[in-house]
Amino acid sequence: MGQTKKQHYITKKLLELFVSGNQIYEYRISAKKFYRTNVNNAMCERNIYEHIDLNPNTVENILANTADSRLPHVVKHVLYNLKNNNVIDVKETIYKNLPDFVICYFRSGAVL
Repeated sequence: MGQTKKQHYITKKLLELFVSGNQIYEYRISAKKFYRTNVNNAMCERNIYEHIDLNPNTVENILANTADSRLPHVVKHVLYNLKNNNVIDVKETIYKNLPDFVICYFRSGAVL
């Protein structure tokens, strides 16, 4: 069995929309602690999607080629339109991409 890579609850490309340099603040609820980390180490664990009958990283790779690749572009579009008070386009964009937002929501365990 191969090495399991870090599997992100929130895709790295989405996290990069909220960083300064490569640094982001993370809050660990169990430790009740804020700390600064980089995008590669934020919102991730090892073996969170692993299953004995699948090759290592199978689910992570599927997610990386679907919702993970689409959602950062969608969020950029939404943020741009929010800045320009184009609420109608924001609403349409979110509805059109709702499955990806739902995947991200359930995968993260966090409210975005």
